Amino acid sequence: MMKKLFIYGVIAPREAIFFNNTIRESSEKGIILSFCEPANELLNYSGTEIINFYDEIKIRQNERYVNANLEKHLTDLQLHNGKLTLHEKVTFGIKSDQELFNKFNTYYRTCYSILEKLKSKYPDHQINIIQELGGFVAPYSLYLASQKLDISHYFLEPSMFKGRNHLLKNTMSPPDTRQSIPDLPKEEQILLTNALTGITESRSPIVPEKDQHHFLDMSLKKLINNETINKLFFKIKAKYLKNQKQEYEHIFHHCQKYFKMYRNRKKINPYYTNMASINRSRTVIYFPFHVQLDFALTVRSPKYLDQLNLLKLLLKTLPKNVTVLAKEHPASIGGFPAHELISIINNHNNFHLIHPSTNNFELLDIASDIVTINSKAGIEGYLLGKNVYMLGDAFYKYFPGIKYCKNIEELSGAISQRALKKEHQFDKPIKNNESLKHFGYLWKHSYSFELYNNDIKNIQKFNNSLQLL
Repeated sequence: MMKKLFIYGVIAPREAIFFNNTIRESSEKGIILSFCEPANELLNYSGTEIINFYDEIKIRQNERYVNANLEKHLTDLQLHNGKLTLHEKVTFGIKSDQELFNKFNTYYRTCYSILEKLKSKYPDHQINIIQELGGFVAPYSLYLASQKLDISHYFLEPSMFKGRNHLLKNTMSPPDTRQSIPDLPKEEQILLTNALTGITESRSPIVPEKDQHHFLDMSLKKLINNETINKLFFKIKAKYLKNQKQEYEHIFHHCQKYFKMYRNRKKINPYYTNMASINRSRTVIYFPFHVQLDFALTVRSPKYLDQLNLLKLLLKTLPKNVTVLAKEHPASIGGFPAHELISIINNHNNFHLIHPSTNNFELLDIASDIVTINSKAGIEGYLLGKNVYMLGDAFYKYFPGIKYCKNIEELSGAISQRALKKEHQFDKPIKNNESLKHFGYLWKHSYSFELYNNDIKNIQKFNNSLQLL
């Protein structure tokens, strides 16, 4: 059997610590490819092999060779159209497209050079690249370089099932459930059924452990606490005192963004609608907001990145007797400009912004229809037997009964058609064999572990999952 080599792409300290523990507990060779010099310092005495990406940039700049195949691929990527750099541009507030073009060009070439050397150094190993799903230039470059060199690449993405994650092989797209799988063993079927009923019975959001700290209201307590202060000083010390490079180095922009969110949250507060005042005799449509600037939008559905514009189009096309409810994502409260949201509220009597602390299932209970780009609220509504219309790309896109619409016009027509025929969703999916096949695919292609949980048992689970690749 061919030996395996795992290369872990790292852009933050918590990733470095988790993957270092993974390497220490594994019998397979592991290397950390680091885009975070402060993390390298944390692992100085770990004994783990670390490739400092920024050192490799300097080395590659001194190498004088031209790879025609690489040059052609860079041309084919059409970097100038901005698609591959959109996530970094909007997240870090970078205004210069040329700056991002140059960065992607350098990062891609350097990743290609690093992987090419590793392929040559380990010809008897099956190389697998592992990194958390992300749309920044660093992980995107590493992913594209691996594809050009025919190296297996896996993005880690949380599953809809609590405590489980997907390992997306050679793709940035969500799992495609149209692919058939053998029936799950009876024990697995029971676990799947319990997991699905658990979602609706617990009425709790599906939140990975690694993201739970984001799910707090945008208050001063979230902005200023021991953890955020320590992180801020850690970044300032690394950048300005130690001159260490990392991808998350836009400190001022990050602080400014969060204080803007706090200010937006305060301004919007008087405009939230109490659920008790909603007229439930009318048709109610729920439009869940996404995390602002999330990968699900910037990479998978960039057409709908401007969610407020989409909401305005939706309100413009729907009948006035339809009530539309929206709620900010709990990890992105205050993410929208307050004046824009308030303007929409004031200009549309049939639109209500619900307080972000409201349980998602309270909105799903009273809504007959869910309109979403690709939110997990869509699959929660689906589990309750609601009509679900989606515009973007998500793992439930091909589920039976989901109405995928290519644009707002098609969406409006689909909703009107449903209303005229008084169509409603079929039995709850947990009773529908076709739906269960799609859920079965997601279960079969997800693995039981939590990202960045360094408990030894969890590390072993993660290593066991990697052995199945």
